[in-house]
Amino acid sequence: MNTIVIIFVISFIVFSSTFNWSPGTAFFNDQSIIYRYYLKELWFRSFDFTGKTNRKYFWIGLLIWIFFSFLFSIFGYFLYQEFNNQALIFGVNTFYSIASIIPTLSIQVRRLNDIGKDPRNILLTLIPIFGSLILFFWFTYPSKPCEKVGSRNKLTDLENKLEELKSLLDREIISDDEYKSMRKKTLGL
Repeated sequence: MNTIVIIFVISFIVFSSTFNWSPGTAFFNDQSIIYRYYLKELWFRSFDFTGKTNRKYFWIGLLIWIFFSFLFSIFGYFLYQEFNNQALIFGVNTFYSIASIIPTLSIQVRRLNDIGKDPRNILLTLIPIFGSLILFFWFTYPSKPCEKVGSRNKLTDLENKLEELKSLLDREIISDDEYKSMRKKTLGL
C-alpha cells in the first residue's frame, strides 16, 4: 500500500509542475498544458471528425496521452505487486486504452484534415507497420493553408472565439456588458 501512496504523491508533484496553477484560480484552467493540449483537444473534441488539429496540438496531446498510458501501466504494476493479481497490470492500462480509442481516432482524422489528406486515409492503420509509418510521416507535415475541409470549420472558429470571450468573462477580465457587446460583434448581430 505504501508504494501506491508514493506513486500518487510523485505523480501529483509531476502534474502540478506542468499546470500554470496559482492560488485563487481553477486547477485545470484554460492556460494549463494538460487542459489545452490533452483535455480540450483530445477528450472534449472526441466526436469532432470534421475540424482541424495543427501539428503542435496533435503531437503534444499525443505525448501527454502516451505519458498517461505509461503512468497507468506503472500504476497497474504496483497494484500487481501489492495484491499479487496479474490481471490488474493489464486491466488498468486496457481500460484507459479502450476509453481513448475514439478520441485518438478523431484527433488523427482532424490532423489528416489539417494537412489536406482524405480522412479515410486513417484506414492505413489496418496495414501492419507500413500504414502506421505512412501516417506517422504525414502527421509531421505542416498545416495546409485554409482549405475548406468541412462545413464545421466556420462554426468551429466561431465557437473558439465565443469560448475565449467566455473565458475572459469567467476570469473577470471583462465585464458583463463588455462580454455582451463583444459577443454580439463576434456573432455579427
